[in-house]
Amino acid sequence: MIDCDNYGEAGAIDYYGPKHGLPSPMSHGASYLFWTPRDFNKRDIFILVTDNRKEIYEDFIKEFQYAAIADSITNPNAREFGSYILLLKNPSQKFRKVWEDYYESLRRETSIFH
Repeated sequence: MIDCDNYGEAGAIDYYGPKHGLPSPMSHGASYLFWTPRDFNKRDIFILVTDNRKEIYEDFIKEFQYAAIADSITNPNAREFGSYILLLKNPSQKFRKVWEDYYESLRRETSIFH
């Protein structure tokens, strides 16, 4: 599962990803929130694209058995230049639930059907 911080990063994955065999991204940005699979938190491997270069040090990262900076956006013409690509594996059960609840609350807040 690829988790993008914002709509632009997610859109880039949707546009360029199929050529490289990448799955559709998830994101809480714009309509991607509604396209995120309901069972996303059941997956074990995540790629997080983030423009927050300190995110690797955030507390939630400790909830994964493995976390590393895999790469970064290096194209000087990219709007997201310098964004990190983090590889995260095996989130704790506690974090899976917190993450699921967070996305569900965002869906409820954003939905016109609440």
